[in-house]
Amino acid sequence: MERSFSKAVDWIADSRDVVREFPRDVRVAIGVEQDNIQQGLSPSSWKPMKTIGLGVNELRIKHGDQYRVLYVAKYEEAI
Repeated sequence: MERSFSKAVDWIADSRDVVREFPRDVRVAIGVEQDNIQQGLSPSSWKPMKTIGLGVNELRIKHGDQYRVLYVAKYEEAI
């Protein structure tokens, strides 16, 4: 499949700093999944978080413990 676009990533508050504190393997996995989301693809493990807001999804990374990143991908210009 050809990838024709890539959305920017807009980190909110201290979310980027928090993710930087995750173990390296988790950060790498998040980066791979984030790239898929930026390209308009679905990550491998996610679920909608409708109780938080329309378009909010939870990215789940299993690595010993479970790591979660909430994101919104409904905007055309950025996630």
